[in-house]
Amino acid sequence: MFVLFDMDGVLVDSEPQWKLVEQEVLASFGIHMEIEELKKHAGATTFEFMTKMKRLYPEKGLVVEEMVEHVISEMEKRLVQLPLMSGVKEFIDQLQTDGIPMAIASSSAIRLIEAVINTHDLPITVYASGSEIGLSKPHPEVFLHAAKLIGADPWQVLIIEDSVNGTIAGKAASMAVAVVPECFPPRSELSIANHAFENMSDLHDFYRQGGFSYLE
Repeated sequence: MFVLFDMDGVLVDSEPQWKLVEQEVLASFGIHMEIEELKKHAGATTFEFMTKMKRLYPEKGLVVEEMVEHVISEMEKRLVQLPLMSGVKEFIDQLQTDGIPMAIASSSAIRLIEAVINTHDLPITVYASGSEIGLSKPHPEVFLHAAKLIGADPWQVLIIEDSVNGTIAGKAASMAVAVVPECFPPRSELSIANHAFENMSDLHDFYRQGGFSYLE
């Protein structure tokens, strides 16, 4: 068994901060978007999102790289202030004790993944970024790449996700997906996941009871 964690919304409750920062950066360039509209782009890399904004607002003369740097720099400041989601540390510690290889597979930039790992001293040394690969969820490449880095075949992997795009990506990678959504019970689009849990503690209990033994 191998475990791949999404980061935003799974390890830390950073999704609200992402939307606020994106909203603030866009507003500084004269583009005003509501949070609900921004949520529709969850899972995309910052580069992909800002490239889309450039296409939608050509009159603004946006420089994608400049806007991406604004967002990443501000998110880095905010991420280090966020606690881990409830139950995450206990589950990761259990996996480490049991010798289960782990990695993070996120659409976020490498420096943001490293900021979360370093801030919370997580025992995870392998991570993959959709921003670096150039293909974000729902494309499965970030999961396939992370699995390769830890020496896992797809059938051995459990992905822990919270989003629709991440769940689609995980299933497209032929991996098992356990979803811990923002709202429970999960929305119908998440029904393709192999498992759904209300919180990480419930997922941890299921693991301890041997619920994922089919991945061994």
